[in-house]
Amino acid sequence: MLRLMEISLLTLILVLSLGGSVEAACPVGDLSGNCEVDLHDMDLFAQRWLDPTCVKPDCKADLDDVPGV
Repeated sequence: MLRLMEISLLTLILVLSLGGSVEAACPVGDLSGNCEVDLHDMDLFAQRWLDPTCVKPDCKADLDDVPGV
């Protein structure tokens, strides 16, 4: 019985220590930096995609200043 309690306690400690150290990264489409992909991210993408200062045929959306991209 004591051996079973020791194994159970050790398993619980390992699960809690591993669970506390796991951290998920923000999704790739998160442009606003809030770890959610929502309409605000779509708005930021559209603002850069439809940049009126870009008039050359080879212009590309400037997402360099957006966090997480």
